[in-house]
Order: sequence, then C-alpha cells, then structure tokens
Amino acid sequence: MALYPIDRDPGPWQQFVKRTDVKNLSLNEQKSQFLKEQLQFQDFLTRQSIMNRQYQDYISNQVNGGGEDITNGVEQISFSTNAYNTITGFTANIFYKFIEPVVVEIGGGVPTVGIINNQDGAGATTPIVFTYNDALSEGPVVGFSYTQAAAAGNNGAVAASTLAVGTNFVTAPAAITQPTKLTSGSFTTTGIVKGAGYTIAPDTLAQNAILTVVTSTDADDSTANLAITSITPTTEGFGALPGDVITFAAGALGTGFLKNADSVTDISALVGGGGTLKTGAGTLTATKNFTSVTAGGSQTGTGGSVTIVSNNAGAITSVTVNSVGANYVTGNVLTISATELASTTARADGLANVDMANGATTLTVTLTAAEVEASVGGAFTIAAAQLTPDVLTTAGTGISENGGAIYDAGTDPADQLNLDYSALAAVNKAAFPA
Repeated sequence: MALYPIDRDPGPWQQFVKRTDVKNLSLNEQKSQFLKEQLQFQDFLTRQSIMNRQYQDYISNQVNGGGEDITNGVEQISFSTNAYNTITGFTANIFYKFIEPVVVEIGGGVPTVGIINNQDGAGATTPIVFTYNDALSEGPVVGFSYTQAAAAGNNGAVAASTLAVGTNFVTAPAAITQPTKLTSGSFTTTGIVKGAGYTIAPDTLAQNAILTVVTSTDADDSTANLAITSITPTTEGFGALPGDVITFAAGALGTGFLKNADSVTDISALVGGGGTLKTGAGTLTATKNFTSVTAGGSQTGTGGSVTIVSNNAGAITSVTVNSVGANYVTGNVLTISATELASTTARADGLANVDMANGATTLTVTLTAAEVEASVGGAFTIAAAQLTPDVLTTAGTGISENGGAIYDAGTDPADQLNLDYSALAAVNKAAFPA
C-alpha cells in the first residue's frame, strides 16, 4: 500500500478523465494516475480512521488502563514465485507484511495460516495449512511454509488433474491419431466413458470423464476424408497426468459407415422392371438419401446418402458416398424410394431422367464388405496446459497464533495485535501438473 496522505478523491472515472491535468495524458497514463490517486485517497482515509480509533482507545484507556493496538496490521500478502508442481512436489511460501516490525513467539505453539484450496484440480484437501517459518521472517515480514511430497498419480492435497468440461482436446493437442479415414459425412458420439469406449495409458488413476467426440469432413484433406474435429468432456474426470494417452477402441466412435467414393457400383440394379436412364440430357448429378434398410443381420443403419452421376447414354458413371451414416452392416439392401425419385428436387437435379415408364420404381444398393467400415477409433495425448489446476487463495483465511504470539516489536507482548486482513484483496496461486 502506498502511504501518501492525500485528501483528494479522484471521483468517478468519467469525471476524472475530464480534469485539465489529466485529459491530455495517454490512456495508460490516465489509468496509472487514477489508480494511484485512488490508492492515496484510500490510504488517507485509513490513516484518518486509525487516528480516530487511537484517540478512542486513548480515551478508553484512561478508564480501563489498557487497550487494543490496532495501529499495526497486515498490509500486504504474497505467495512465493516458484512453481507449485503437483506431481514432483513443491515447497510453497506465503509472506505477510505488517505495517511495523513484529515479534513472533513460538514457546507455546507455532502460528499457522489456513489457505483455501478451491479443489478445481481435484486436490484432496482444503484448507492447506502453512506453518510459521522463522527463516523467512524478519522485521515486518512473517513467512509461512507448506511442503507437498511428490504424488506420481497427481492426486495429492494440491492437484492439477481435472479434464475441464468444455475443453476441446483437438484444437491444441500434444499429439492426436485420427481414426480410419472415411469418405465423407459427419457424426457425433456422446456418453463415451472410460472402460466402455476409451482407455487411458499409462495412468490407471484417472476417473471416468464422459466425452463427446465429433467427426466431420476434414477441410484440409484434399480427399475429403473423415477426421476427429473435437473431443470435449461433458463430465469432468480427475486424476489425469500430462502425457496420458486416451485411446478410443475400434467402434467406440461409431460403427457401420459407408466408405470409398465410387465403390458403390451395384446401384445400377434398378428394381421393378429394369428401367434405364433417359438419354439426351447430358451429364446428370443428383444426391439422394436411402429411405429404407432391409436384409442383413441388422437394419438399424441411418443417415447414409449417395451422389449419382450419369451420362446422356443412360449409364451411371459414378456413385459417391455423400454422407457416411452409421450402423450399416454387410448385406443390407439400401433403397432410394420412388417418392424420393419423383420429388420436385429430383426432377430439377436430373433423377427425373430415370425412365419410370420402363417399370423402375426404386434404386437399391446391396452393401458388400468392401462398402462398410467400422471406425477403428483414435487417440490423443493430454497436455499439461489442458488440465485444470487447484488454486490457492487467501480469501476467507486468517492467521492463527496457535498458542504462540505475534506482537509489535518494542511493545508489551500482552498487547493484542490486529491480525485481521479481511479488507485486503484476495491473493491467488495456481498449481501446475508437473
């Protein structure tokens, strides 16, 4: 705290920047001056309050013969600057600076301070008890220390091991392995939990985060292959380590996708009389959805569609998967219905050129093993920066003399020192998973 007795209140910011001595300053200079004057004015008020209280104590002491020494209180708190590494262990120090020098007596006990741990990183303990450290104390400064041993599982009293909800582990991964490349399309798989969709190695302590994985066409891939675009926890897990690899098992990201452009060649089998494509219309292109699934061991497949290209001789020149869908199996017969073929959209995009008069009512595809593929999953490596840490804070804490005594240097030890620092802004320190 700057100790400048000044009785000028800078007032609100809007008024302050209009002052003749301020308005021509740069914005940074204005902010600096404003904060300085606020601090000075608050210090002036504090000093006035102390003087008033001293006077009241003086009057009271004429009757009672004693009183409380409140002239010396905590004016600054700071954490040590070293990293609080939750895996290799650390020693943390915190310093309390009083206005005037103090004496610490530990004959009856050692003072402590309980620092609140928000446990966002899944740390095991709050508060974290710091103990008086004579080697760190001198004059007005009283130092306290806390030492945490190494915790190989990142599961100590202070930790940094939580997969934060909403974090996308794909946007800045240390490493990511994509699933088997599929032709096109997109899908979202939710509710993937440890042991039922993914594993974590080498760590075995990480608890069950629930993940949502989104896959879509990779715009940077000239072959328009499918890639993982996001992995986000919807329920946070904890106990994770930097370097842990989360691996999705085969099929964990979904199964039964249509694959390989231009491989679905048997669509030329027109059901209902062997109709053909009308000639004379040039190259025709149309994208259509499969409207029914029959045959095969399961009929739960959905979402698939193909783009069909034909020439003016009535021949189909290519059939390209447009949407991979999911849950198809070998042997499924996929049908594009007569309704789909006869729609206004169909007429506009060229599928009206199917010669319905020759008896064709539907287009079908019978899936072969080469046309269906399960995702083989994927993997990503957890980076330290992707883990949420515990944060230690002085908010709501206080010094406990714990049988010892802290008093003004040069005064009677019986005089009670003011250890209340509730008016100070909270000081925070974040742990780190290393």
